[in-house]
Amino acid sequence: MTLLRRVPLLVWILAPVVVAALVAWPLGGWDTVKVVSKVLPTYADGQTFHGHRFDVEIGDVHLSTTDPRGNDAKDGKVFLIADVEVTNVWHEPTTAGTLVYDNLKLEKKKFDGALGPDVMLAEDGTFNPELNMGMRRSIEVVWTVPDTALQSGDTVHFQLYDAVPRAGFVIHGTSWADSFEAATAVRTID
Repeated sequence: MTLLRRVPLLVWILAPVVVAALVAWPLGGWDTVKVVSKVLPTYADGQTFHGHRFDVEIGDVHLSTTDPRGNDAKDGKVFLIADVEVTNVWHEPTTAGTLVYDNLKLEKKKFDGALGPDVMLAEDGTFNPELNMGMRRSIEVVWTVPDTALQSGDTVHFQLYDAVPRAGFVIHGTSWADSFEAATAVRTID
């Protein structure tokens, strides 16, 4: 015990550094590790993204001056309309709004600020339709965009998010925690 007290403080500090250097040197040194972001899969037309809560397939994408409800675009705006096939694979019903606001986002590179969808319509004209468990539903998702931002032939990227299901303790049901971007869907505007 008295021998350990006689070892100078500087030796206690330098010894771990020297040991680390001796271990790192035969392994290639300090600069051999390259940090790389996770590469997200890209889903083409006809491919389905399988998430914890939804299976999502983005179909045709087109621009229009009239939305599916018959409303005309205001000056300097057009509607970007995406045909989305979605299946609620979780055991609780939810709405299309939950899918679109939490799990499907239009990439923001071409737009200033957040660009949330304006309308989510089912084939029967239902706004923000219910997505019952196990049922596949066709939804038209509509965004209002500046008419100078996109044109036919442009490529549009949709970010597909997933989340981890957690049992709810304060409320009954499931909370969706740790949302993360899981994939990208790339479409060309018709």
